[in-house]
Amino acid sequence: MKSFYFIFILFITNNIYADNNPYYPWIIFDGKETSPRQFESYKLIIFDSQSYPPLKPLLDRNKIILGYLSLNEVQKNRNYFRNTIQSTPKTSQQNPLSQKQKKLDQHKNWTKLIIEEYLPQMIHRGFHGVLIETLNRSGDSSQHSKQRQTELTSTSINLIKTIHYHYPHLKIMLKTGYDVLPAVINDINMVLTDSLFSQYDFAEKKYSFVNKDKYQQHLQQLNNLYKKNRKLVIFTLDYWKHSDKSSLRKIYQTHKTNGFLPYVSEVQLNKVYEEPKRQKQ
Repeated sequence: MKSFYFIFILFITNNIYADNNPYYPWIIFDGKETSPRQFESYKLIIFDSQSYPPLKPLLDRNKIILGYLSLNEVQKNRNYFRNTIQSTPKTSQQNPLSQKQKKLDQHKNWTKLIIEEYLPQMIHRGFHGVLIETLNRSGDSSQHSKQRQTELTSTSINLIKTIHYHYPHLKIMLKTGYDVLPAVINDINMVLTDSLFSQYDFAEKKYSFVNKDKYQQHLQQLNNLYKKNRKLVIFTLDYWKHSDKSSLRKIYQTHKTNGFLPYVSEVQLNKVYEEPKRQKQ
């Protein structure tokens, strides 16, 4: 067990230990109804930027608040969907899925929309920064798909750099996209890696630990990124059933030992899941 999970402690020599980090503990929350009091113990909070509890009580308590921004799609329930779709030429044959979501990079005004409308609105409401999910890459290995993936990567990189240029004091957390990260390593403050230690299998409907090879691969990639920017703060989001306190403690402690800032949730992010208390030695 130790040879697998504790092989990678290169971060800890330079990265601040989690319990003394100004961003820790942190939480990501995607519920609709909750009280700001539930977040009293957290220093950094991530909300869906269109659905969140009152921010003022949290801001009054000096909480750092980030809003989720997906570069991949604009859903109907988001305020900026209407602006985006209005700029798109109508066609006689339209994919039904396009009624629910739109690829942002299909619209010529999407960068302007984010820079001039979306982000100013977020900042005005009190958000200190954004959690960015980059444009998705398909599993298609055809030449056309490879070209398309290259375009998506370039689009994501350009937008992140543009955001940082126009809003240099805005905190930017990037959800791991290893094809994008090296190019924007000095334009972001934080990285969020998902399911690094444990994951949820939707097909099997169960939680499981990641396999050794995948775990080590991600750790090496994160280490390479950290070497390029020693100020980079690495957050981890893992999934596990919260009735299993023993495994939860192992997940938290492993990530802290490696210099990461962990949060472990059940698969739905609509509840506040506290870190289990440490057992007395």
